Amino acid sequence: FSSLGQVFSCREAPPNKFLKRKNNNTKATLSSTFLQVRQRTMRLSTQQLSELEEQGFLVVENVLDPARDLDPILQEMNQVLDLLLDDLVANGTITKEQQDGIQSQTNSTENEHWRFDHRLCELIRMTGNSFSQNFDFSLPKGLIDPDAPLYLGRAIFELIAHHQELLECVQSVVEHESGEEETNNDDDTTTCQHKKPIRLYSNPVQHIRLKPPASVGPVKAERGSVKADATPWHQDSGVLTSDADETQVWTVWIPLGSDVDEFNGCLQVVPKSHQEFQTVVPHCPLGAGILSIPDTLIDKAHVQPVPMKRGSILILHRRLFHASVPNLTDHLRSSLDLRYQPAHQPTGRSYFPGMVVGHDYKNEKDTAGAVHQDQKEQELEETAVSVSHEEWQRLWYEARRILSAPENQEIWKDFDRWHTHDGMATHDMCA
Repeated sequence: FSSLGQVFSCREAPPNKFLKRKNNNTKATLSSTFLQVRQRTMRLSTQQLSELEEQGFLVVENVLDPARDLDPILQEMNQVLDLLLDDLVANGTITKEQQDGIQSQTNSTENEHWRFDHRLCELIRMTGNSFSQNFDFSLPKGLIDPDAPLYLGRAIFELIAHHQELLECVQSVVEHESGEEETNNDDDTTTCQHKKPIRLYSNPVQHIRLKPPASVGPVKAERGSVKADATPWHQDSGVLTSDADETQVWTVWIPLGSDVDEFNGCLQVVPKSHQEFQTVVPHCPLGAGILSIPDTLIDKAHVQPVPMKRGSILILHRRLFHASVPNLTDHLRSSLDLRYQPAHQPTGRSYFPGMVVGHDYKNEKDTAGAVHQDQKEQELEETAVSVSHEEWQRLWYEARRILSAPENQEIWKDFDRWHTHDGMATHDMCA
């Protein structure tokens, strides 16, 4: 445990303190995507920001170009699936004939989503396993194996760290909540008042979610994985540790492979629940790392499904009650959960590596107009840096190595605020 504290400064700073200690001269490699000049701004209008503030959620359409931004991620995931199938044959989980049968579920004329959909669903049907961790870019909330799979491809990194329109949307939301924006009367968009804008940070508690059809399974759910059935009601702050209760973290939920609706597992929300409940409410453990808000707190009369087109994003307040409906179709529903916050605030998973995204203001001189920060905030911000794709990969592999060490096997219990160390629920409402 002591080595983990020395490397990541467990409670006091984002995990990139490790990066700072290893190499103070590390620079981010800005991608051509990030440097590309685009003709439009995606900063939210005052009307959109007001709606988000009131309702707790907002769909913003056409932020992403599916072919440019999402298909490369699916292409990488298909490559991961190819390697997974080879490994399963090598270790005897499936036979070569079964692998050929899975590969025959697709053809060269199909797009990346359908290639992934057909083959993964057949593998799940054949084995009863979800294999969700093989396609996730965060570590599981539980005991971590030294060989736990991680998908850390360049395409997902570019989307998280360098996608200009996406980051402009999120930046305007974070600045609005912090009182840092002003209205541009010409087009009703917002700009930052301060000469030193808030530095945006990628919170490391983010995932690729794979929801197979209910007819497929999986039988053996991985810890914390989303299965075919409905995802229970929760607040995103409820999955973070309590030190991040006041962190201004925002979730960006993105349909990855296809449009989402009430038949294939779209999200559903309780509008304004973030206003009704000004704190993190109790979350009851359901097993396998799954949490649920007590049913008595859900205003079912006002539940609203949120169907979305591919290329749109859904921004969620951290306290908003939300869930997902079952996937009743014959096809996989895939999505991204991304999370962003100001760089100087705790992440709620201090053992995992986050990173500064978009423009890095680290080396710019402070001005008289900048917000005063206390010493702890300043220390947190100073340890947060932007990184290259290769450095991001290294940080995650290093986190996996440290957290899987025998002396650190109990650390996962720190992730779960809703269990006592003897495995009991921490709140009477869960009895």
